[in-house]
Amino acid sequence: MKTGNHKFTIVTYNILDGRNAEKIIQNILGLIQNGASVICLQEVRQVYRNIEFTKLLAARLPAHFNAHYYLEGDARWFDYGLGMLWDTTVFSSAAFHQLPLPEQSSLTFWDKMFYWVLGLEPKIIKRGALIGTFIFGQTSIRITNLHLDFQGGNAHRANQLKSLTNYLTSTAPEEYEVVCGDFNTLGVFNKKEKIFLLEKQLGNVFQNVLRQPYTSAIVQQLDYIFVKNLTVHKASVLKLRGSDHYPLRANIGT
Repeated sequence: MKTGNHKFTIVTYNILDGRNAEKIIQNILGLIQNGASVICLQEVRQVYRNIEFTKLLAARLPAHFNAHYYLEGDARWFDYGLGMLWDTTVFSSAAFHQLPLPEQSSLTFWDKMFYWVLGLEPKIIKRGALIGTFIFGQTSIRITNLHLDFQGGNAHRANQLKSLTNYLTSTAPEEYEVVCGDFNTLGVFNKKEKIFLLEKQLGNVFQNVLRQPYTSAIVQQLDYIFVKNLTVHKASVLKLRGSDHYPLRANIGT
């Protein structure tokens, strides 16, 4: 990988629907104060239990930060739920594309059991990827924020990831690239195999910034940052309260 002096810090963070809105917003502001230039959020809801999370966050973001979301217009829980926050003093411009990912045609027996155990209504959830192309100095960097299904098993998640990689390779190539988010690699067994399948689908041009830390309160690695042609200077999991996931942060450079 190339070594250079141009660095920025990226964070991926599943915020659990913004249920603990005040704590999550404090965490996001703390990430910014500690140098985060891009924050990729999953499970963003416009409204959760009458709390308008996106409005609350917008009112408290620093003036030099912008936000872009991939949400359903009717503010339902089970939508794409993706957001990107970025520092406009670090990135001079940004353009976005919203990519829906393949859905299951029906729920499996185990999916239905999962909902039954939690006492929830079974639903097929819409998943997607929010893809931003940013100008960093004189360089274009494409950043993808995605949330894969916990439903459907490894084969379904692999199909969703394949849909993303097909899109990325069919468009104009970018020398520098990041793919991050909640990949939902649930399960105690065959953990290395699940990570290997992710890395195989993305291709050997991508580097996993941090292998096998646990990024959730259930002691699972669910969240990842993969980079292409970028130097990883430091990566860490931040055990902040407020969600069932912990932020995963990486300082990277061109």
